[in-house]
Amino acid sequence: MELCGAAASDSLQVGSFAEDEACSLVHSKVPLWADQREGVRKLVQYLHCYPLAVAQAAEYARVYKTAAPGEYLEELKRAGLKLAKDRRRTKKGEYPVTFPEVVQLSLDKILQSDDAHAEDAGQALRKLALVDAEAIPLDLLTAAEKKAVFLLQEHSLATVDDRGAAAMHALTQLVVREQLTVVAHRPALLAALAAVLKAKMGKFGHDKPNTWFIGRRYANHVAKVSEHARGWGQLKRAGGN
Repeated sequence: MELCGAAASDSLQVGSFAEDEACSLVHSKVPLWADQREGVRKLVQYLHCYPLAVAQAAEYARVYKTAAPGEYLEELKRAGLKLAKDRRRTKKGEYPVTFPEVVQLSLDKILQSDDAHAEDAGQALRKLALVDAEAIPLDLLTAAEKKAVFLLQEHSLATVDDRGAAAMHALTQLVVREQLTVVAHRPALLAALAAVLKAKMGKFGHDKPNTWFIGRRYANHVAKVSEHARGWGQLKRAGGN
């Protein structure tokens, strides 16, 4: 099958859909667009046939009953304007430059809604972007943020399994961390997570087998929060550098 021709670039060699495959996915999720094949094709081309972006765009259109692909595309471009000034240059193979627009648009929709949980959902999203991508215990969030996670699920920004553990795609995390989190807010986000993790891990002991489940539950998240803290200059690297 042919890869998305006009929109393809060297940075899209990892995990791109074929154009027809991307269009089929959109049509399967958005029946309202059944007769708008050319509009769907232009949309997936704009998204570089990137699976994560295409799937999230389709979910957004389905949930909000967006009338036409062109309407979604215009909203997407407006979201992109907010990112243009400080857009991070992505490393080869990470994601196309349009993917952050997709995530930004979904976050905008949440924050601009009348839902009482909107602000807490935004805060939850930014915290979830700082921990390990899988098996995220929701008790790392405040009570209000936990209640708001359903908004992230509705927008395909996060998932929650039947055991109550959340997950977030690693590339969605990357976009949220590096492009949708205000630099001035990073220390507070890290500090809040670190405080909760310290309290949880404080009950863990290598010599106490009955506490090993605590290590299994939180250790990966401690490592990730520490990694981001070092990357953002909030924690000294090994050796004091």
